[in-house]
Amino acid sequence: MSNQNKDKASIMSLSYREMQKLCKDRGLAANGGTNVIRDRLLTDNQQRQPKTRKRKTKLSQKQNGESVETSNKLTKRTKKKTSTTKAATSRKRQKIVLGSLTPPKEWESIWSLVEELRADKSAPIDSDGGPELPEKHLGEKVYRFQVLVAFMLSSQTKDAVVAEAMKKLQEHGLTVENIHATEESTIDSLIQKVGFHKKKAEYLKQVAETLISKYNSDIPKTADEIMALKGIGPKMAYLIENVCFGTTSGIGVDSHMDNIFNDLCGLDLGRRFSNKRKRCSGKLLSQVDHLKH
Repeated sequence: MSNQNKDKASIMSLSYREMQKLCKDRGLAANGGTNVIRDRLLTDNQQRQPKTRKRKTKLSQKQNGESVETSNKLTKRTKKKTSTTKAATSRKRQKIVLGSLTPPKEWESIWSLVEELRADKSAPIDSDGGPELPEKHLGEKVYRFQVLVAFMLSSQTKDAVVAEAMKKLQEHGLTVENIHATEESTIDSLIQKVGFHKKKAEYLKQVAETLISKYNSDIPKTADEIMALKGIGPKMAYLIENVCFGTTSGIGVDSHMDNIFNDLCGLDLGRRFSNKRKRCSGKLLSQVDHLKH
């Protein structure tokens, strides 16, 4: 059996999820039905086959009595234009413009189901999430700073562990001025159970310094300014902006969004997080636009 036939047989034996994963590994779109994804992989296999270079042989025969001299001359190798460039262009993900997409079938029933499942507010994030942990009675500035700290600690850390670390910091005194005056080693000991605690202790000290010198001990109001702080990425910045100021300039996207959008909407967000945010924002804003109308 040739290598091409072996690859085809291998793809034919894959499950739907396995084919989706293989598509993502190869940079292909992973949406569509079983047959669509299988055809996409088979087509990609054909394009991956090594191209054979044909040699054109010109025979020149000279007869002189009983002797025949045969000389082979190799022609210049010609480069063939393939459809690789065209195929790559067709797979390029297009920018999603607000209102340009038609929502998937029965999306409203899925939306209603999600609302029903989240109605009881029983997930860990509902009690130990960034908006719930800060001390609201200490004033708006302190509340916003504690929201910022909660989200900084949440990276690569479970909600319950973040809640425990936040409680220790609050007992120590979780204000911008107090964190600025506290030794980095002390902060590290208070948050030692969170992921990357040493780095986060360093970032907390630097952020406190920045907030005091630039923002009058408050946090900045825009996501772009929040992102400029040490230890804050786009995902956290958009969430902090929304929780603290009630504004939304972007959508926080992580790896879990791949499964949600692929399963519910048939939308491949791509590999780079900058592209994930753009496509996710475009899709969600299109859904919201349909809800309004």
